[in-house]
Amino acid sequence: MRDRLAKLEITRSGAMTLVTLTGEIDLSNGEWLQSEIQESAVGSNHLIVDLSGIDFMDSQGVRLLHDLAKSLSLTEVLFEVIAPSDGVAAHVLRLTRMDERFTIHESAP
Repeated sequence: MRDRLAKLEITRSGAMTLVTLTGEIDLSNGEWLQSEIQESAVGSNHLIVDLSGIDFMDSQGVRLLHDLAKSLSLTEVLFEVIAPSDGVAAHVLRLTRMDERFTIHESAP
């Protein structure tokens, strides 16, 4: 298997799922990440994606989060993101106004 530039860790607690991402989100791994995250949300009523460990995120990362928020809202799953304000992910999400589409926390809620 080739290096996907990003790693994800999935933690479940009751009906809440926390997905912690580290590394980079770009065209090479966006679809894989979306599939893995979407699958991890099955049976959950609350999904949190932690982007604290993201070093690089391009438009593919924005698309991934936008699409997740959209699809999860259809199934009434609460979707939130952790992205420290001084991090790469928070900067990209503010620039693209994704902070208007879903809740972004500075640290774990």
